[in-house]
Amino acid sequence: MRNAKQDLARLDEIDCSVATIKNIYVASSWRNQIQQEVVKDLRAAGFEVYDFKNPAEGNNGFKWSDIDPDWQNWTPEQFRESLRHPIAARGFNLDMDALRWCDACVLVMPCGRSAHLEAGYAIGAGKPTAILLSDGEPELMYRMAPSICLSIEEVINFLRVTWRPTPPVKESLTVDPSTLAAHIPCPADILPDSVFSCDDITNCHGREGITACWRRLLGVER
Repeated sequence: MRNAKQDLARLDEIDCSVATIKNIYVASSWRNQIQQEVVKDLRAAGFEVYDFKNPAEGNNGFKWSDIDPDWQNWTPEQFRESLRHPIAARGFNLDMDALRWCDACVLVMPCGRSAHLEAGYAIGAGKPTAILLSDGEPELMYRMAPSICLSIEEVINFLRVTWRPTPPVKESLTVDPSTLAAHIPCPADILPDSVFSCDDITNCHGREGITACWRRLLGVER
């Protein structure tokens, strides 16, 4: 949040541009029955998608059973030691490389600990992240995700309009106020109403209106 506030406070010195989201990391569970369908739909929509079940040609993904068929009966000590196993290291590196590669993350519910760690990494890295909900218990910390979706259509719409500004630069850059609205959407356009609602969406034009909305969202004073 501190970095976001600093970026917003120096809006005149940020080269603000629409992010082209192309590469998607789908975080989910091996037992999730719609994960493969989500991967297929995202690819059909034109995105490059990392599928942890098929991360590379001829690779069917990491499984603990590849290390030990009796893995479900491990002690904590055995589990810790197995994290150092070469098979575990290869599986981990494939997923982490994909997380670094992706422009955005989609968490497909229901899923477990690994998927939530992956989504948390993506959010912490500033990557636009959507959660595709299923039936289950509510979770307060899902407020960290900029988009909570009920359908794959909502996920795709979110990925198509999400933006990320480039980091601040040392030299002051000139930004034309008349064209700024074309580069930075109002947060109300990309966030659910439960997170942010614009006071006057019909008059939220140009630099002043949109900047005011982002300042209000982040709690930044003028």
